[in-house]
Amino acid sequence: MSPLADWRVAQHSDRGALGVFECAIPPKPIKNAATGYKLDHPRMWEYEVQSWIRGLSSKVPCRPPMRVYVLEDEVGLAAVICWTELEGPAWVHVDVIGVALRHRRSGGDVARAVMRAAFQEMESAALDIGAGELYIEGEIWHENDASQALASDGKLQMVVKHETGAQTWSLRVALEGAEFDGEGELDAARN
Repeated sequence: MSPLADWRVAQHSDRGALGVFECAIPPKPIKNAATGYKLDHPRMWEYEVQSWIRGLSSKVPCRPPMRVYVLEDEVGLAAVICWTELEGPAWVHVDVIGVALRHRRSGGDVARAVMRAAFQEMESAALDIGAGELYIEGEIWHENDASQALASDGKLQMVVKHETGAQTWSLRVALEGAEFDGEGELDAARN
């Protein structure tokens, strides 16, 4: 099976699978005596992504500006990506990318394939409106080495370190065949 054999827009029929999607180890936070028995997770960013994805179960199918795509394999949902168009299709924020636990040892192949396919969808949507440039951004937790490596592989660069521990990563892409003079609406919106 090709890594993206079943890559598609999330549908109403995906709601059940989204509601139980697991991409965090462990899948639930635990009560920790050291924190006064508050819920704790060793990689809270994983749990937050998993919670976000599970929350999508009541929202799909989505309408613009939100986009949700899934990758399905022979077992079920293998990966989920959600992004939001901020100022139309030429400026997008990647909200979450989640890869099912069974693909964690794939060396990032599933995550890279999903990210590449999503970037192609984003580029196509931006070209459809005649944009000369596509701006992609997203946040990654400072301890999330796997997502930082994925972002670097996708040519994103870390541009802001927030006091909260989050980092903003971004990529600006000149779209093929477009005439863009650098003074476009997208630049004005970002400055």
